[in-house]
Amino acid sequence: MRFPLLAAFAVTALLRAAPDAAAQRPDSVSFSFSPPVTAGGLALVGQEMLEGGGGAHLRYQKSGDSDWIDVYVYPALADSGCTAGCDSVAVHRQSDDFAGLIPELLQRGYYDSLRVAQDQRVGVAAAGRTFRGRHLVLKGGREGRRITSQFYLVGAGPVLVKFRLTHAPGAPVEALLDRFVADFLDATFRGPGP
Repeated sequence: MRFPLLAAFAVTALLRAAPDAAAQRPDSVSFSFSPPVTAGGLALVGQEMLEGGGGAHLRYQKSGDSDWIDVYVYPALADSGCTAGCDSVAVHRQSDDFAGLIPELLQRGYYDSLRVAQDQRVGVAAAGRTFRGRHLVLKGGREGRRITSQFYLVGAGPVLVKFRLTHAPGAPVEALLDRFVADFLDATFRGPGP
């Protein structure tokens, strides 16, 4: 199945942009892709379009395993004045802003506790290029149990790709997640590119 993604830029963002920057930017991002059936030894077990055609949510899981990896592919909407490297700008803005969302996640009851334990810039070699992004490790608790959540966000031209895996602390998932991220990007972006 191919997922077409189309998202209009916010009108307010275009109004804040300098007139020449707004004239150079398209009013939408268009990208389609076919998600790989398997990546890193995990199989695609679920998929859905996000509200308003704003992206795709995919779920990958190994047969018989209780852990899964969620993948989100959505438009890289950067600041209104961005004219080059907008996917990198969007990656860093979203990663930096995530910590500010933690109090709201706690208030809504998604977590008992949560903090950013590690935040590093990453380069993932796949599909004949290097995808730049961020890898956050979150530590906290949910429903009385300790958890660790891995959050990768990489820029891929017109789209961002977010990978999320939540697991028990100490579970040996680092190598699995790294291999999955590289395999997914390689299978999705191999060829002429987006």
